[in-house]
Amino acid sequence: MENIKKLDLKERITLWKELWTSIIKEVELPISEEEKKLLDHRYKKFQDNHEHGRPWKEIYNDLETYQ
Repeated sequence: MENIKKLDLKERITLWKELWTSIIKEVELPISEEEKKLLDHRYKKFQDNHEHGRPWKEIYNDLETYQ
C-alpha cells in the first residue's frame, strides 16, 4: 500500500482503472429492479431524442484528457 501512495495521481488513477477493469471482468454486478427501470427509462429518452446524447467514446476521451 505504501508503494501505491508513492505513485503520482495519474499513475494511481491508471492503476485504479486497471484494477476495476479486472474486477468487473470476473464479477457480474447485480442490478436492482429500480436501477433497471431507470436505465430503461434513460435509454428510451435517448432513443426518442438522439441529438441530446453523447457517444460513450467521446465522454471517455474527455475523461482521459481531464487526467
